[in-house]
Amino acid sequence: MRSQGRIGKPLTAQAKSGYLKVPRAFFRDLHEWEWIPQRFNPAHALRTPRSVQALMGPDPRVIADDVWAKLLWAGLNVESGDLPTTDGRTYPAELIRAITLTWLFAGQRSDEIARLRVGCIRWQHDGLATPGCDLGFSLAA
Repeated sequence: MRSQGRIGKPLTAQAKSGYLKVPRAFFRDLHEWEWIPQRFNPAHALRTPRSVQALMGPDPRVIADDVWAKLLWAGLNVESGDLPTTDGRTYPAELIRAITLTWLFAGQRSDEIARLRVGCIRWQHDGLATPGCDLGFSLAA
């Protein structure tokens, strides 16, 4: 803390949540192993307050231009040979390409991409919607 100059400063929301996670797991284990009687629910009694949860969120980072160019090139040129097939099961290359391009151009996290609905993508050209060009795929497995 001293090297970062954070002595005497308030804890971050993530640190507060982490400090609550340890006793929550401790009491959950005590109840599970039947070392103490179950008189309260640790998940409820020691949950992170909503005020602290509201302060926690994504911490976006700036991606350098050269790294972004490599990601963009790889996403646009992904092929079935690039996908792992160790157990014989793999998603179609078209689905991987669609998810990759959605991630690259929409800037959404993986959990946000997984919640997209079928037909939610609308093609545009010069700011005008192109009729009949909706992608009809589902990202939910």
